[in-house]
Amino acid sequence: MSDNFSIDIKDFKISNKSKVTEVAKSADYEKYIVQLRDCFNAGYQFPQYCIDNNIKKPLFVGVDERQKDFLWEIYAQFHFDRRIFQAGFCLLNGDGQAMNYSLTFKSMPTLKLKKISEVNFDIFDKIFILTEDKTFAHKKAVYLDQIFRFFFKQTYNTIPLLHFMQKNPQVKLVIMLTPSLRENEYNTDYEKFVIKEKFNVETVRKKIKEAQAKGETISTPYDFLGYTNDEVLRLLTVERKTNPDGTTSLKDDAFRGIVNGIRMTANQPKTYKNTIYFVGNCVYYGHGVPYDKTVESYLQKLLNEHNLPYRVENESQQTQFRRQDLFYTLDKIDFKPYDIVFVSALVFKGTPYCDVTHILDRPHDYGEVFPDAVHINENGHRAWAD
Repeated sequence: MSDNFSIDIKDFKISNKSKVTEVAKSADYEKYIVQLRDCFNAGYQFPQYCIDNNIKKPLFVGVDERQKDFLWEIYAQFHFDRRIFQAGFCLLNGDGQAMNYSLTFKSMPTLKLKKISEVNFDIFDKIFILTEDKTFAHKKAVYLDQIFRFFFKQTYNTIPLLHFMQKNPQVKLVIMLTPSLRENEYNTDYEKFVIKEKFNVETVRKKIKEAQAKGETISTPYDFLGYTNDEVLRLLTVERKTNPDGTTSLKDDAFRGIVNGIRMTANQPKTYKNTIYFVGNCVYYGHGVPYDKTVESYLQKLLNEHNLPYRVENESQQTQFRRQDLFYTLDKIDFKPYDIVFVSALVFKGTPYCDVTHILDRPHDYGEVFPDAVHINENGHRAWAD
């Protein structure tokens, strides 16, 4: 077979084998497979995916010989979860030979992979293509990146939050959608640093380090707030530690106000009736913002001024690399009836949510608020609390 080819089987079209093989071996492919296996281990598997999406006859298509083992993992899920019986498996360029795993799993029948040319696509509800590449064209196709997004939402969002609400029926959980920037809200610093100089909070940190190595200083989106390069660098540096139970948490740091792995909230009252928790991502944590100028600290100040008996806690753990830590945090807190939890999560049916994405639409009276397209500075946190 030549390096480039095209086959047309009814409505299923594939072209450019070289590109397909290249994509199958890409870093993105490996990343998706690892993450899907993580979801499998967490308990969310393809039979449940099919039930959640009303798919009764799925077909799984591998695009590389190395995917035989992954196809078998999926096959094993359907073998042990008998709610769906008619799953099919094939390889794009496979030889169709049987894979015999009976030495390891004596109760498992042999998985026989069909060649793609032997498959009748009409009998399947959906075709799962195990690559994110769209070289494959079919109206029933679902690709690897699409599959992962749904798995991720269920595994690290919907299922844990449903579990939390069942476990804590008297705690009010609210998904909060944080302030966001749109093109018509560009401010002076955003235009200068992000549009012209291609800055974001991570490149700011990198450029400060490069300048310090040369004994120099640079301008940053935090200059107008009075912060030195060294202070900005320390605010934008987040260090984590691995705990004995395998979870990760923030390292204690007096400058950033982190004590016992938790970021402090200023002005907390000694006596209070209930607690308001913020559990979320870098924006909730206050990335690039002093601990006493986060949304939690500003909100605590407002509650105190209005004599409302609430204590505010910042339980956010910088979750962009390990989102499961967010739910470990929810599990370990000793909640009381009528506590309130604001969580950064994806909205799903049946959960209350608070949408504050538009609060910084201009005009507003808070000045410069966005150091980049994602994060907000202390002025933005004050607006959020208000």
